Amino acid sequence: MSDGEGLSSDLSRVAPITPVLEFQHLSKTFSGQKALSDVSLKVASGEVHGLLGHNGSGKSTLIKVLAGFHQADAGSELFVGGRRIHLPLAPGEFLQMGISFVHQDLGLVPSMTVSDNLNVYDVATRNDLILKNKNLQLTARKLLEGYGLKINPLTKVSELSQTERALLAIARAVHQQRNVRLNRETGLLVLDEPTAFLPLEGKRQLFELIRAVVKDGTSVLFVSHDLDEVMEITDRVTVLRDGVVTLRASTQDLTKVDLVEAIAGRRLETAVIHPSDNSRPDTALTVSGLSGVTLKDTRFDVHRGEVLGITGLMGSGFDEVPYLLFGAGESRGGEISLNGETLSLATMSPSVAMKHGLALLPADRQVLSGVATLSIVDNATVLTLPKYRRGIGLSRKRMVADVVRLGERLDLRPNAPERLLGLLSGGNQQKVLVGKWLQTDPTVLIVHEPTQGVDVGARQQVYELIDEATKRGVSVLCASADLEQLAQICDRVLVFTRGQITGEAKGSSLNKDHLLSLCYGMDAQSI
Repeated sequence: MSDGEGLSSDLSRVAPITPVLEFQHLSKTFSGQKALSDVSLKVASGEVHGLLGHNGSGKSTLIKVLAGFHQADAGSELFVGGRRIHLPLAPGEFLQMGISFVHQDLGLVPSMTVSDNLNVYDVATRNDLILKNKNLQLTARKLLEGYGLKINPLTKVSELSQTERALLAIARAVHQQRNVRLNRETGLLVLDEPTAFLPLEGKRQLFELIRAVVKDGTSVLFVSHDLDEVMEITDRVTVLRDGVVTLRASTQDLTKVDLVEAIAGRRLETAVIHPSDNSRPDTALTVSGLSGVTLKDTRFDVHRGEVLGITGLMGSGFDEVPYLLFGAGESRGGEISLNGETLSLATMSPSVAMKHGLALLPADRQVLSGVATLSIVDNATVLTLPKYRRGIGLSRKRMVADVVRLGERLDLRPNAPERLLGLLSGGNQQKVLVGKWLQTDPTVLIVHEPTQGVDVGARQQVYELIDEATKRGVSVLCASADLEQLAQICDRVLVFTRGQITGEAKGSSLNKDHLLSLCYGMDAQSI
């Protein structure tokens, strides 16, 4: 397979004319590190072009340059419809060029109606016209019917299904760019992981809408991790790895193995995966029938003193697990067995979970895990305050003394208990929050992306804290998309696909390459 443009002449939807979008020599540097290096990307008129790459490959950076969120390095060039566009772009300038985005969060306002969401750009920009509500509703109805969407314009977005919201977001994006694009050939719709949280039927409907949009004159840049989707809906693909283009080709000339090899940088070794012996007597936690938005009837065990990793691509459901087990998400079924008791997840809450020995360190350090405006001592002792009671108050002196000792153990820098948590580096904040939970002596510590936004040195210290905990008999469930991290710290890793466990890696098969192959379904099997 060649690493050329690969634009096949027999692709009926692709015409060999001026590209709708073209990046040349696109580079972006952060703190001396190249996130993108001399990237070239062309999206032809009338095509669906796939943009692929694993976490950290540069996909998000490229999209953010196009959206005006990041400024490209000197020498980077952008052409839209053959016209050279001056860089950097201002935020929102892309729409004036006939480019629109649908991001993972869709950007809809749940409290507003379908009609209001569809017409929000018109209302905000057409100050010289009197826009009557009746006319807006008529416009919305015609637009929806034009794409075969059976959605009532008067319905509030909060009442729509996830699939309907995704379809609405795409219809709105096309409607907005139509108002400004120069001609029929210049429209571009950027879809950033649009199917990540959709059921199978919802993906089918979304693909039908994409085909209708392309037929109507809008090209599509389709960003996705799902190789089956890429093979089905795209005409050509560009693959990034470590900020460099590793493959440009016509989709019809590729196999999934070709794509995975381009994403990973080598042909991945496959291995036969044998299920773990879940009958071991030292099981600390048994999860049965766990179901959520994406998860379906999931079962697994966590053994005492082990680090069990769970991972998968975006939308696979693995990242639901921590919050459902802790009662911080709405479970649709399931139960857990812990310390000799069986607990229903339908009635689980964080207070019940903590009472029975569960601890949860969420991925969002700033919002869900700590309070940046409180001191280290307040953050570190918030879960163990009863032991500091003195009469009707608390012994601040004991709290500070304990946190000084904790800081020495955690290697906090600075070890200053009264310092605000938000003034610490990301790594030191994370060490405080891990220490906070370890002081509760949990049976099972659940961590979600435990080293996200943490520098290399602090990352290793977090790993050491986890290792120390397991030596004391604590079980750790680590949910992460960082495959290298999982391979380093875990005894076993379960891989999720479309809400179910489809693979397991342990022993000699527990390495980044094999985890990547399981995530992309190259040798996954139900276990």
